Amino acid sequence: MNCYFNLYSYCLPVRGSKRAVVCDLQRNIIQPVPLAVYEFLNKIQFEKSSDHLFCTFSEADKNTINEYIAFLYHNEFGYYTKSPISLVEPVFPDYQEQGLITNAIIDFNNDSSHSLEKIVPQLTELGCKAVELRYFYSINLETFEKALKTTSESGLKKIELLVEKNDSIDWEYIAEIKKTYNKLSKVTLSNASDNVIYNLEKLVVIYTTEIIRNETKCGVTGELYCIADSRLFWESQHFNNCLYKKISVDKFGMIKNCPSMQENFGSIEDTTLNSVVSIDAYKKYWFITKDSIEVCCDCELRYVCQDCRAYTIHFNRINSKPLKCRYNPCI
Repeated sequence: MNCYFNLYSYCLPVRGSKRAVVCDLQRNIIQPVPLAVYEFLNKIQFEKSSDHLFCTFSEADKNTINEYIAFLYHNEFGYYTKSPISLVEPVFPDYQEQGLITNAIIDFNNDSSHSLEKIVPQLTELGCKAVELRYFYSINLETFEKALKTTSESGLKKIELLVEKNDSIDWEYIAEIKKTYNKLSKVTLSNASDNVIYNLEKLVVIYTTEIIRNETKCGVTGELYCIADSRLFWESQHFNNCLYKKISVDKFGMIKNCPSMQENFGSIEDTTLNSVVSIDAYKKYWFITKDSIEVCCDCELRYVCQDCRAYTIHFNRINSKPLKCRYNPCI
């Protein structure tokens, strides 16, 4: 080996307990690699000679390294140079939002009494940019359009809806109403006959056969749900990638970190969102990173995987592994 192989700056290797991955944050590719390949990639920039480094591996590892480096090169994860170069740290955009809250979830069922008209101005005051409205029942067109009107006339920039499919609300109707409510970015239609995804211009419409009539369907995570996204990668290293700067109102009108969590901070009827955000106890989950969570800290996918603090293996341990993740990085 008389050349040095270098990963592109947006291709980041992450070590796990038994294996590693290279996360291509530009093309959203997660490429598994053996630990020997990770060690080679991680050390090569510190070696005076790639031949010297290569000699420190066993014959079996040498063959594996050669095979994977060739694969990474031909699939445009990196490039060769004739001399070592300094490791180029990725430059992430400034993802640190200025608002006290960046995203919110508001749940409703047939018996809910809280209103968007009261909640949305409070979200705007907090600097919230994105909201997910989850209706655990079949709503009519009037309710659907009223929700869009109320949120679109606010400071919110991104609106997502979850509703139960009915004959009135389908992807064609949603595509048409997008012309009026441009902030609408995603609609999930539950209890559908088929699983289908429509990618329209700046709008995703998801049909799912799953029946979603309460918040317990939330919290699903694991290797099948990973995304090599630069914002997620950055946030996972510094904050909790699910609950940081999030606020929620559950179907009963109780203010929470997440609607699935047990702890609440009062009713939206007599408590303001602003008063809750200032409570230290409310922010205790915000800084639980993947590196501090049991099992996740040993996982090569920890920076590209969403977390869940609502459903954990040990409910009384704040750093316990997500309950609904079936992946074990140590096997």
